[in-house]
Amino acid sequence: MSPPETDVPEDVPGWARDALRARPASCYADSDKVPIHYLAWNPDDRQKPGLVFVHGFRGHAHWWDHIAPLFTADYRVYALDLGGMGQSGWRKEYTPLLYARDIAAVVRHAGLKSAVLVGHSFGGSRVLRACTLIPELLRLAIIVDSPLRLGDEVNARSPGRRYGEKVYPSREAALQRFRLMPEQPALEWVRRHIAQTSIRRVDEGWAWCFDPALPPPEIEADGAALLAQVRVPLRMITGELSTVVTPARLERMIQLLRLLPTARPPVVIPGGHHHLMVDQPLALVAALRAILAEC
Repeated sequence: MSPPETDVPEDVPGWARDALRARPASCYADSDKVPIHYLAWNPDDRQKPGLVFVHGFRGHAHWWDHIAPLFTADYRVYALDLGGMGQSGWRKEYTPLLYARDIAAVVRHAGLKSAVLVGHSFGGSRVLRACTLIPELLRLAIIVDSPLRLGDEVNARSPGRRYGEKVYPSREAALQRFRLMPEQPALEWVRRHIAQTSIRRVDEGWAWCFDPALPPPEIEADGAALLAQVRVPLRMITGELSTVVTPARLERMIQLLRLLPTARPPVVIPGGHHHLMVDQPLALVAALRAILAEC
């Protein structure tokens, strides 16, 4: 699959223009015989520790294009496409464990020994699962507005409907159909960049960069049990106005985090929504930098 077609218009602020003009290398790791694509901004900085970004459901590595380069001064920075999304291969089935193996495959392929994982939303729970697979290769996990099923909460996975099968006649038609899920306020230049990197050219026109057969996002069946298995130091960032990590869910997660000796209370970004890299990118960068400096 060829790299997405993007542009960097003049309305992009200077700090982000420099980040978006960076050209990371495309690499592939093998995860259960499925090619897992990942971006590497500075892979030759072997003396630096690794920092790996993981996207949310139906997302891809390019969601982090304006964020990841801001960490290359201190880290060897990567962002991956989970199986079935972005430029990674498709599977016959998708499970939380297989997604976690995708993350582990990239960490190993990149040769990281003391990596930090940052996972957004759906990707955050996959990061937690990866922490149980390769704790010896990780020094910190940061989950960003990630939902976990706690106690008697009902798993909100909805059955049946397939998304992403439609092919659009033109690039412009596909871009017009791009939506954030859930919808929220967004900086237009960020939304536009993510839209441009979310489509791919196919024989009949343009389609989304994910497998239409992806099952609905599955929240870990028992978030409390998963957290109890995590031995890697854990930090959490949420948006004050998130409709995914609601105040009630956040309070229950705080209670669980208090039981973990390696966890700390969440960082709540004022005015932030679920997709923090879309509406509050600099606040997200500041929160990540503060956590990384502490750890």
